[in-house]
Amino acid sequence: MKNLLFCLALVLIAGLHELHAQGAKIGIVKADEVIQLSKKGKKFMNERLLERDRVADEIKNLYEKYQQMEKDFSAKSPGMDERERMEASREMERLQVEIRSKSQKGETEFRETLDDGLAQITEELLPLIRQIGIEKGFDLIINDDGNSNVLYYRDAIDITNDVIARYDEL
Repeated sequence: MKNLLFCLALVLIAGLHELHAQGAKIGIVKADEVIQLSKKGKKFMNERLLERDRVADEIKNLYEKYQQMEKDFSAKSPGMDERERMEASREMERLQVEIRSKSQKGETEFRETLDDGLAQITEELLPLIRQIGIEKGFDLIINDDGNSNVLYYRDAIDITNDVIARYDEL
C-alpha cells in the first residue's frame, strides 16, 4: 500500500513538473485552514460545538436523573409491592431508552449539520479561489488538505491567507 501511494505521489509530482515545465503556474490553498481561521468558518464551527454541548448537557441531566431514580429504587424497593417495583423499573428503562435515543439523534444531527455547513462553505469558497487564481495568474490550484499527495511547495504559491481575507470580506 505504501508503495502504491509513493508511486502515485511520484506520478503527481512528475505531472506537476511537466505542467511547470510548460510554463503553467500552480497555486496551493488549504481549505481546511480557511474554514478554521476565517470569521465565517470560526462562527460556523462555534455554533456547531455549542449545539453539541447543549445536547450533551441534556443527556447528562437525563443520566443524573436516571442515577437518582436508581438510587431511590434501591433504597425504597424493599418496601414496594410488585406493581410499584415493575412501574419503577419501566420508568428507569424508559429513561435509558430516552438517553440512548437522544445521544444517537444528537450525534446524527451534529454530523449532518456539520457536513451540510461545510458543503455550503465550500460552495462559497470556490468562486473566491477561482477569482484569486485568475488574479494571480495560476493555471492550476491544488487543495492541500493533509491527505493530498503534495509533498512540497514554496510558500509563495500558497493563497490560503488571500482566500481567508477575501472570505472574511463577504
